[in-house]
Amino acid sequence: MGYLEERRAAKCGIKNTTPEVQKKETKKKGIAPVSKKTAQKKKDYLEKVIPWIKANPICKINFPGCTGKTQGAHHPNGKETLEKLMDLAGCIPACNHCNTAVEQKHAEAVKQGLIGKRNTKTTRYKNTFKK
Repeated sequence: MGYLEERRAAKCGIKNTTPEVQKKETKKKGIAPVSKKTAQKKKDYLEKVIPWIKANPICKINFPGCTGKTQGAHHPNGKETLEKLMDLAGCIPACNHCNTAVEQKHAEAVKQGLIGKRNTKTTRYKNTFKK
């Protein structure tokens, strides 16, 4: 079956059952947008954070434009590891606006103590080089 016949059949809603068309109709399974492991981590996190949000309904960051209602948890120590992500004891209740503002206005957030400084000098090689 040629291209025009296929288009005409598709437009008219006629399903063609020739072997060529059957090969085209089988869909290949694509790459999943989220792995099963990550999906499970997100599910576990949501199960833990939703009651926490209900227990802390007011945003504590209060940047200009704050909505006042907690919509998530701001992680001042970061979320690099699963342990840091799941540890809600050190988190600050925040609305989406304030949580975004903390990331965008880094210097102001550091002054308020909401996050640590970036690119600080390490003391790893402190005693290596002697004068």
